Amino acid sequence: MPRDRVLLISYLFPPSGGVGVPRVVSYARYLPAHNCEVFVLTARYPATPLYDYDLAKTVPPETKVIRAFNPEIPYSVRDRFWKKVIAGQEPRKNSRSGSGGAVKSVVKRAIQRTFCPDVQVVWAPFAIRAARHIVQRYDITTALVNLPPFSCLKIAVAVKRRFPGVKLILEFRDEWIENYFAQYDTAATDYKLGLARKLERDSIECADFVTAVTRAQLGQIRRRYPEQSDRKFLYAPNGYEPSVYANLQSRAAPGGKMVVTHFGTVYANATARPIVNYLDAVDGLPDPIRSKVETWLIGRVSREAASFVESRRHTVRQFGFMSKEAARPYLEETSYNLIVSGNPTTHGGKLFDYLGTGKPILALCPVDGEMAQIIRETGTGWCVNPDDLGAIRQLLISSFDRLENAASVWNPDAEAIRQYEWPNLVARLAGLTGMGSGR
Repeated sequence: MPRDRVLLISYLFPPSGGVGVPRVVSYARYLPAHNCEVFVLTARYPATPLYDYDLAKTVPPETKVIRAFNPEIPYSVRDRFWKKVIAGQEPRKNSRSGSGGAVKSVVKRAIQRTFCPDVQVVWAPFAIRAARHIVQRYDITTALVNLPPFSCLKIAVAVKRRFPGVKLILEFRDEWIENYFAQYDTAATDYKLGLARKLERDSIECADFVTAVTRAQLGQIRRRYPEQSDRKFLYAPNGYEPSVYANLQSRAAPGGKMVVTHFGTVYANATARPIVNYLDAVDGLPDPIRSKVETWLIGRVSREAASFVESRRHTVRQFGFMSKEAARPYLEETSYNLIVSGNPTTHGGKLFDYLGTGKPILALCPVDGEMAQIIRETGTGWCVNPDDLGAIRQLLISSFDRLENAASVWNPDAEAIRQYEWPNLVARLAGLTGMGSGR
């Protein structure tokens, strides 16, 4: 049977690190086992805050990676400039400052119009040209587009319209209009919302399959397009790489401490802000307990969130960004993994790495949301409302008592956890979309 030739289109790919990248790497690793030859189209110099060279080593050498030119400035410069522009919108008390504020307002609007729907849109023309060349030269049969950035939808539409016989799969790691745009997009405008609605409709109407990583977000997308076939919309959750955590040796933390580890970036947005409630709750514990609790932050702490961890009454250790392999010794000494979210429709990529570690999870999240549902299904931890400080405090006390008394009340479901291993998830998606089943 002829092999399907699959083109993965993703702005981020190793050596870039961070959320979303392991998903694309997993496709590159495991699709070949399902009669697929894999090609990757990515940015030549992606503006990213993180690099993961250990992850880069896991990309199969036979994967053909094509990097299209992207005329962007470095992430750190862009991030500082944009936040300065946003800060400039605050009311001013004197006319000179007011004039400066007006200028910044004009600059902000110009940036919002130019870099729409996102700053990565400058990559799209070069990526479209490269994608068309790759499809024609290598006889590509399937194009799988990893989102966000949502400007990649322009590439998806251009490929499908030029090559209608190519199977198009859109992968929404974040739902755009009701979640990302509404809650996190600092450049949101009515103009951009109109463009987002049109671009999303154009892409979904021409796509063969549309996936989302949570059932709730899949439902949000699905409800906007009732005229489309049900078979087009697929639930495709995130997962974890089993080889990274195979034979992980759990051991007690130094000094008999209760170590609570947050593995991932600490942001200051509304979804991630419950980590402040966690830190406040630890600080408010009775002295005999608080003195034995340490919080470990493995990952980048954004500048806006740096104040969250300052002047704490308990020990907070910051290790910075680490690959999963480098973080493994620290995870072995971890007592509990911490995850926070104020958004009931998301579950966060780190949740599945936590499943792989075999360590219990303390989750501050909506108790009827997607994250809590996964934790209940797998029996891997405890969930409390992220705004209930009393419940958070009680969760910490009971977790401490459980550790001190070696109580065995944690009973994870190994079979349910294995469903989220990347080899199994890739096999499931290949079966649902027909990747590898011939041309």
